[in-house]
Amino acid sequence: MSRNKRRQPLSPWSLGSIPLTPVVDKPRETLWSFTEAYNREEARKKDEQLTAPIRKVEAELHAETLDISRRVKAFFSLDLHEMAGYPVSGAPTDVATLVGTFPTRHTPRNQSEEADIYREFRKGLEADGTRISDEGFRRLGSWVSAQIANGDIEPSTALWQHGLDRLTSLGCFKPGESNYEIPAPVEQPIEQPKPGLDELLRATSAESRSGRTILLDAVHREATSEREQAIYQFLDECRELFGGREFTQSEKDSIARVMDARNFQSTSVKDWHRARVLATQNGSVRETFRTRDEQLSIDVDKGRFDFDSFSGRQKFNRAVAELQQSKK
Repeated sequence: MSRNKRRQPLSPWSLGSIPLTPVVDKPRETLWSFTEAYNREEARKKDEQLTAPIRKVEAELHAETLDISRRVKAFFSLDLHEMAGYPVSGAPTDVATLVGTFPTRHTPRNQSEEADIYREFRKGLEADGTRISDEGFRRLGSWVSAQIANGDIEPSTALWQHGLDRLTSLGCFKPGESNYEIPAPVEQPIEQPKPGLDELLRATSAESRSGRTILLDAVHREATSEREQAIYQFLDECRELFGGREFTQSEKDSIARVMDARNFQSTSVKDWHRARVLATQNGSVRETFRTRDEQLSIDVDKGRFDFDSFSGRQKFNRAVAELQQSKK
């Protein structure tokens, strides 16, 4: 019988040989995180409920559009002799006609005008190097004629071009009837937003001349933007305060001069209001652009209330009471 091996006492040097179970450190859910997740889920359910009718209609329209495309492809892919056996009224009306993409015709068809439009369109195609055989034009002309007749659409070169794109995309032309290819959409360049001042400060060194130029330009752009926002907000608040009245251009210039003279912050809406009040005091802006609070404060500063007499204090108290009453 083997002797049991004595258990060795643990020491700091033996800790490294102990097998460890990795523990994933998961953040503990808080009341705030639980509430946020719950509100987000409720908002998603509400949005789905509100948009469900819209999605249903979109699905129905999509299915109907696919069915129309299927019928258009089936008919205008027929052999020309077989297609000629159907009356114009038997040809399918396409999606663009049904949704009103082209203007409606309010006069009887003019065969001479339609022939001129056809010749103009064909001449333009030939100038671009597109070659469509007579059979191809008969097929395309059948589509155009069906839309004009069945949908009361005005004939135009745009209608012919749409028909050419439509039949090409559906693969209706037979080999040798058309070498036309739908041009690929031109990708518009996406204008990259200019980096903000904070980003430039982190990425640009002010030690070099070019770096200083970039930072100064960014500071100027940000200051200009903040200044414009402050001015627009100031003017909006004035319209609300004074019943929609507008400053004249000379009054705006006067307020701007006060801002410069007093070295006020042009990005501060509060400073623009201070400049307005000062401009009303020097007579360059009408006194009607003062609030009742501001008028009362000016009257106090100019000593229009005799606080040493009972009647003067009474007059001031009445003015304050009227001001408070007007704010209710």
